[in-house]
Amino acid sequence: MNPENPTRVALVGAGEESLDLVARLLEDPRVDLVAILDPDPDAARARVERFLAEHAPALIERFTPLVTADPARISRDEPADVLVNGAPTGELTEALARALSPRQVQQVSAFSARMVWGPHPGEVPSRRDAATPPERARLLQSLHEIIHAQNLAGGDEQLLTLILDTAIRATGADRGSLMLLDRSDNLLKVRVAHGIEEELIPKIRFPLGEGIAGKVAKEGAPILISGRADRNQFRLLRDRPDVQSALSVPLTVEGNVIGVLNVSSSHEGKEFTRADLSFLVELAGLDAQIILRSEEMRELRESVAKLKIARQVNQVLGSPAALDERLARVCAIVCEMVPGAVCAIHVADESGTLVRRAVQPEAARASEGQRIPRGAGIEDWVFQEQEAVVLRDDGPARGTPGRTRAAYAALPLLAGERCLGVLGIQIVGPVGLDPAHEALLRDAATPIAEAIAAAMKEESITRYATQVGAINEAGLRLLSTQDLNELVKIATSSLAMILQCDACVLRLRDAATGRYTIRSYFGSADARLQKGLFAFDKKFVIQLLRRKQQILIPDVPSDPELSAEGAGVRTALGVPLRHPNGTVGTLAIYDKLVPT
Repeated sequence: MNPENPTRVALVGAGEESLDLVARLLEDPRVDLVAILDPDPDAARARVERFLAEHAPALIERFTPLVTADPARISRDEPADVLVNGAPTGELTEALARALSPRQVQQVSAFSARMVWGPHPGEVPSRRDAATPPERARLLQSLHEIIHAQNLAGGDEQLLTLILDTAIRATGADRGSLMLLDRSDNLLKVRVAHGIEEELIPKIRFPLGEGIAGKVAKEGAPILISGRADRNQFRLLRDRPDVQSALSVPLTVEGNVIGVLNVSSSHEGKEFTRADLSFLVELAGLDAQIILRSEEMRELRESVAKLKIARQVNQVLGSPAALDERLARVCAIVCEMVPGAVCAIHVADESGTLVRRAVQPEAARASEGQRIPRGAGIEDWVFQEQEAVVLRDDGPARGTPGRTRAAYAALPLLAGERCLGVLGIQIVGPVGLDPAHEALLRDAATPIAEAIAAAMKEESITRYATQVGAINEAGLRLLSTQDLNELVKIATSSLAMILQCDACVLRLRDAATGRYTIRSYFGSADARLQKGLFAFDKKFVIQLLRRKQQILIPDVPSDPELSAEGAGVRTALGVPLRHPNGTVGTLAIYDKLVPT
């Protein structure tokens, strides 16, 4: 329950027995008392104002709820989330509930409302005598009511605090704690506590079998201790002479211990009874119920999030935009899902080399098109091994309390048994990459891979159809052309369009000089860039002529012989043009525009 979004409460009945509750509701920032339903509104208002003037004059200005005898008016003007029944009978409450229908409204007793909106969360209760059996039965009934009225007590943490508070008050204890078992290290750790110094709480940890709580967690049986605990019997980590009596009971879910509920007293002569122990066992059952519900809600939220991500990814990748643009949108979805993330999608080209096809956020897009050499880097390892890598900054916090943490995840994009690429995510934030977001990313990788596979298949079919048409057209033009100059122009332009590359250079051997000179060029480079490209082409042609076979260089910057002459060229493919009388020329294409 957030004070910025308080629970809207309507009180039914403003008799003398409900006046203190009105004051509690007005004082609590978690509550907005929006209406009072009473058979005599004028008399009810007068009673409340007299009570406040005598007992809480500072609250008079806050007393602004609608006071009426008409349930329909409350439904119309001040609809509520919770109805508190402070009337002698339930008739008025039922009438108001019907008027508010179909709005989801919880009904609780005035006693339950006093439990929730009495002491503030975390307030240490004052010591008092143990509750009587009838009082305990009423407390348990109200706690059941509170747990099922989700709008009443807010979050699970507040419910657990309320139950611990009830355990301390009802047993006459002066301190207590609720500990949960952390399965990652098998240690009991404090979830909520009363009467324990706040700075000590993070340090309190019990291995299974160690101490009273550790023994209860290990054996799954409650313990009642009267007098000082035997250090050897309970394997106490330290003596506690201040504890005169203690109760410790296990929290179990489907037979498995998930934690321990503890209360203790430091007052001489105070001894807990078997009745106290039985009452605490019942409270422990309610704690376990809350924790189980919390886990179920967490799993439900994660399931909904996974479905939402899959739907968004499929919608984006199913759009008619270019594949790289669609992948960039997918990266943006991931960045929205994981705060502080930089997301990149690497897709393998026809040679099996990873190419960074998309990056988000926008400021990081300059790295698009970057190639990862085979055998280099984490991403290529993930691609080759088809296994995820997750790296976390899990060391102890250093420096200022607001220090951020870093994480990196590289996940294979698997469509069936085929790996199409790698999803890479860098995260810098307060928690780095938490387990919930990691699970979402792992689940998101599958629909991303499947959608990429479908999009690439569709793109390949379209490209193939375009290429066939271009080949047919080029063949007809070549057959109908008699002029050599026109012929070589058609050859380079058609080849560049069919193979979808940035540049194509055709060299023919000059019979007089024996040199291979450029006869036709087709590409997007301007005069300045052409100079560098032609210098690179000269070096490349020398290799072609020396080897006398086709050469494919998928990553020019990493090639030991040509990297210095790269002139911005990323990929190169060249073939010698052979004739019975020898090599008559060379044909080279550079920088594939659309990886296949």
